[in-house]
Amino acid sequence: MKKLFSVIITALLIISVVPLGAFAAAGDKTFYVGDAVVTVDAAAKTLTVSGTGALPDYSSAGGAPWYANAYAECVIIEDGITAIGNRCFSNNQKIKKVVIGDTVERIGVSAFSTSKNITEVSFPSSLKRIEDFAFYSTAVASVSLPDGVEYIGQSVFSSCASLKKVEIPESLKYFDASALTGTAYYKALPNGVNLISGFTLAPKGTLPADLTIPEGTRVISANMVTSSTKLASVTIPDGVEEILDFAFYNDTLMTFVTLPDSVKYIGPFALGYTSDKTYLTPVAQQGFTVYGHGGAESERYAALGGLDFVCLCEEGGYASAPDCLTGGEADVVCRFCGRVMRTESVAPRGAHSFADEITTPATCTEDGVTSHVCRDCGYVEYTSVVKAAGHTPDMSAPVIVDPTCTESGEIYFECTACGAHCDSFVMLPTGHTPGDETVLRSPTCTEDGVSATLCALCGETISTSPIPATGHVTGIIWDVLIKSDLATLKKGFRVLKCEVCGVAVKHGYFLAGDVNGDGKINLNDLADMKKCLANMDDESLIVESCDVNGDGAINLADLADFKKILAS
Repeated sequence: MKKLFSVIITALLIISVVPLGAFAAAGDKTFYVGDAVVTVDAAAKTLTVSGTGALPDYSSAGGAPWYANAYAECVIIEDGITAIGNRCFSNNQKIKKVVIGDTVERIGVSAFSTSKNITEVSFPSSLKRIEDFAFYSTAVASVSLPDGVEYIGQSVFSSCASLKKVEIPESLKYFDASALTGTAYYKALPNGVNLISGFTLAPKGTLPADLTIPEGTRVISANMVTSSTKLASVTIPDGVEEILDFAFYNDTLMTFVTLPDSVKYIGPFALGYTSDKTYLTPVAQQGFTVYGHGGAESERYAALGGLDFVCLCEEGGYASAPDCLTGGEADVVCRFCGRVMRTESVAPRGAHSFADEITTPATCTEDGVTSHVCRDCGYVEYTSVVKAAGHTPDMSAPVIVDPTCTESGEIYFECTACGAHCDSFVMLPTGHTPGDETVLRSPTCTEDGVSATLCALCGETISTSPIPATGHVTGIIWDVLIKSDLATLKKGFRVLKCEVCGVAVKHGYFLAGDVNGDGKINLNDLADMKKCLANMDDESLIVESCDVNGDGAINLADLADFKKILAS
């Protein structure tokens, strides 16, 4: 028995110091990660992930515990899994096929990167995000992404030399220009800037100093041209709606950009930013000028980064027209930013052209104002008051808001013009309706509990009352903590515990043989011991003192030993 115990202890010590990866290398077939289970079938050469939730992220290639089981040629992600974590299956040279279940929404950073033999991937309809480098440098030949995919990160399919066919859905909101570089698809494109689903790909061929974004572009992709020592300017056509983050970051030869009004969103650090001296923090480029129209996204972006902004002004109307009768000088202003572009002399018109204009509309409760104003110069001849119309309640559709236990109700008619409450009648709160009593906190042996009367309608507490503590519950059996030894006259120690909470309610010392507890060992104790052996109830006797031989049991052997001790 001792030898077996020693073997078990040795095994437990070994398990406590051997890392998880060592067992994977030894051929374990099942791995548990959160609520997901990874099963490797050597015969079928498959690795199957089942369960629920997301597979975790790993900090390095091959960091997953199943990585050493490199003979799995097919990875199957079953329904229930919501995400494939960063580097989950990266740098695995045995995987050839990946089947992803219809609950996965995210494929993490470098999830399958440099797993060079992956030729086939089935993407689920649930997929929304494919993070940076997810399938970098794999052998996948065709990619057909389902409708619903919104995000494709940096170099997702880059260096997939066999990739010839790519289908991108219209649901896409974010695309990195580098996502397809180094693929057969990309290499077959003509030099210059090419589009996929309205997004720009990284420029192919020699980068010109003056880059023109093609017509039909909807979004200029993230990281379009970064840290270029050649690019000096970019021409952006009308129709471009978005310029994503870092699109032209750290292109220090670029000192300006002209933006059309069609651009409704410009991402962080897309234009006019360079790196600080640590090459970590983007900083606004001094002297970079954004040209556009005042009030458009171009002005907002420039203001946000502290960049210079120049409005491409276009003539609008007069800032204020001169009087029709006298004529005079008038400022012509930009219709976008209001800047005065020129001043011109306006000849007298000879007469005003009056019309009534509502200066302040009348409401149900407040008067309005109508002005008799010249349509050409704005001269006001006179004004008149328009009386408030008063409410027009919809008497056919009363609105009833029932009162609650604590809040008033209301009956009213809604004004058809302004929605105000008309002819309102208030209904007082109903008050609480006492329901059954509920125990909020049960009593213990020493502490009171709490009961409450709840409202049967709203559940709110109406009143509370204490529930008295139950008190300790004890039996007649004591626990011996220290045994007594009659031969050495060593005293024992016993406690009587509460059967509910386990606290020691009573305690005391005892001596083996001193059954009646009078401090003497004599024939009286012998008689009392016989009572205990006969199970006669007598609370004055110390039953534990009957264990004369100290074996933990009280029987005739103790009686025999006691007689021997008395006889001696």
